[in-house]
Amino acid sequence: MILKITKMAFNKSENYVWSARNVLGTGATSVVYLGTNKLTGDPVAVKRFKNNQLPLREFQILRKIEHKNVVKLLTIEYETLENFPVLITEFCNGNSLAGILQSPKYACGLGEQDFLSVLSDLTAGIKYLRENQIAHRDVKPGNIMRCLKDDGTAVYKLIDFGTARQLKEEDQFETLDCGTFEYVHPALYKRAILGEFDTGGCRPAVDLWSIGVTLYQVATGRIPFNPFGGRGAKTLMYKIITEKADGVISGVQNTPNGPIIYNSTLPESCQLSNGLQKIVTPLIAGLLEPDFAKIWSFETFFYEVDEILSRKVVNIFYVQNVSLINAYLKPNETLTDLRKLLYDQTELSPEKQMLFSRSAIVTGVDVPSTTKKDPMYLLSRVDTAIITPQITCPQWNGFDSKTDMDRNVHKPDFHKAMSSGTAGYQMERLIVKHCQQEKLIYKLINHLSNFMNRTFETLDYRAQHLRDKCKLLSFTADFIKHCLEVTNYSTTTTSRKDFQRILSESDRISQTIAKLHDKYVINNSNKEWNRISANLKLPTTTRLDTRANVLREQFQQNLDCLKKFDYFNAHTEYIIAKRQIEQILQKLKHILMSEVMTEHGLLCERFNEWYPSMQVDLLKIEILTNDFDEIRREVQKFEHALEPDQQHYKEYVNDLKIRGQQTYNLMSRRKNLNELLKENQKILTDWNELLGIFKNTVAIT
Repeated sequence: MILKITKMAFNKSENYVWSARNVLGTGATSVVYLGTNKLTGDPVAVKRFKNNQLPLREFQILRKIEHKNVVKLLTIEYETLENFPVLITEFCNGNSLAGILQSPKYACGLGEQDFLSVLSDLTAGIKYLRENQIAHRDVKPGNIMRCLKDDGTAVYKLIDFGTARQLKEEDQFETLDCGTFEYVHPALYKRAILGEFDTGGCRPAVDLWSIGVTLYQVATGRIPFNPFGGRGAKTLMYKIITEKADGVISGVQNTPNGPIIYNSTLPESCQLSNGLQKIVTPLIAGLLEPDFAKIWSFETFFYEVDEILSRKVVNIFYVQNVSLINAYLKPNETLTDLRKLLYDQTELSPEKQMLFSRSAIVTGVDVPSTTKKDPMYLLSRVDTAIITPQITCPQWNGFDSKTDMDRNVHKPDFHKAMSSGTAGYQMERLIVKHCQQEKLIYKLINHLSNFMNRTFETLDYRAQHLRDKCKLLSFTADFIKHCLEVTNYSTTTTSRKDFQRILSESDRISQTIAKLHDKYVINNSNKEWNRISANLKLPTTTRLDTRANVLREQFQQNLDCLKKFDYFNAHTEYIIAKRQIEQILQKLKHILMSEVMTEHGLLCERFNEWYPSMQVDLLKIEILTNDFDEIRREVQKFEHALEPDQQHYKEYVNDLKIRGQQTYNLMSRRKNLNELLKENQKILTDWNELLGIFKNTVAIT
């Protein structure tokens, strides 16, 4: 009896053992089990075929390919007792993409980084297959596995080459044993699903359509084309995928005999940023073309994906809209290009944009590096108020209050658990998102205050030096004028009237800077914000998103209970799990709507009260800086105009001295000339010394 149970529970080959209970996946022609290497204990995937026959085509293809994004064939062995063949491949420990997308957490699709990882790895795997002239012919989330590495990163691998064939891009095939209903190209759908044939066969480009459907599902959590009757509405499905307009990426029928709703954009529930959606949507549209003449080539697909993956993501916090946005820049693009991308996403024209990063206004050409926690801030030059975000609390279908043993009560509970799970994760994401926004608003306030303090300290210091320089120039101008008058040197000096205007403008700028210096440096601008925000309970970031995270973990544990417990053997635990799920959802709803959004709204109100004055002073900085630089240039121009031709003037004075010596005997009684020459010589010496001091002072300034 014991031997019989062992035989039923376990199978083995020469080097591997596996349990019939540990099923990893089931397909139309095979079942995959979790196995173990007898010698090393390493986990493997064991693929057994339902007809107990080894598919030579799959084996031959797997045997000659090796790539990090394609599952690796380890060996082929035969079951010890019944001698049926099994394929032993590497084990992927992170579930299939289909399994991941079926979880409530990813009901709205993967996040941005995970999506880009899938895009990168899937494209790399397909590119490798095309380089070896292999068409997979069954690309779908169920045939893409996630492998988790020791460092926590994930690698995605293509599996299941049961329908793969050696095909050049221009080759055609007639076989129909390939593809899956929702993912097959319309030409293959017509033949394999509808059983209708026409002239011409299918091409390897059917993989491109399947990739497009897969990418849409990874981005949104749903398939793009779906008639109301699902797989039963075969003719309607074919109508949807063949009659759609160019650029359309989804078509859904929500009610029986209802209209087909087509869309050229991803749904609002998609977790990808608008910046990524704008470059991914054309990619998906290029793949979802039913006409082989219009669908992208593999070469175009690979090029466009490389172009997307080469872009640099710039994290921007748009203050007036209280939202984090991502802009994807090409490697050689500059700040000007970034402003254009921001205009495309925010409708805020470049001349109205003020970009702020790490306590400094962003200017020039280069784009500063950013992260989600340390983004650039986008401020409007014309709008002061920020818009308090409005959200709708996610809805879910509650569980029935029945607690009897009726099997019909249990069946819909799984779907309600999925609905509840999706709502729970959406609420948790909204809580974390708004807490992060609050944190960024506080960081911006500190950044702006520090920037104003540092800027007006610098401007005040420069203004003092400018005033000192103007005083020295004024003294120098008077001294030079006296020298020229004493020696009767005939030249035109710089207009004192112009210099008086410069002095007046310099005093005006200095006084304005001094007032703002007192406001931000002496009186400390943070005092005003502290006064305005005195009654706020913020920041809520640590307090609320931590609570939401704890509730989410409890929530997931209870969802797992609904899957784990057998309804008839664990009735009490099952009922408790359902009740706890409802309680946690209500707590999450309270945190989101009554705490997060209330306090978030108060923060926006206080910011709107504080920011207008700050915005005016930010604009004053630019005006004052430009005026200051203009005055500095005029002062330099006046300085250069003060310098007569020193060599010419020296020769003039020396000539007076020589002529004075020659006529001294004849004019010995005219001592005034000799005294004049001595005075000229002294003036020339003093002037040279003064010019040296002045130039040193200018250099220091």
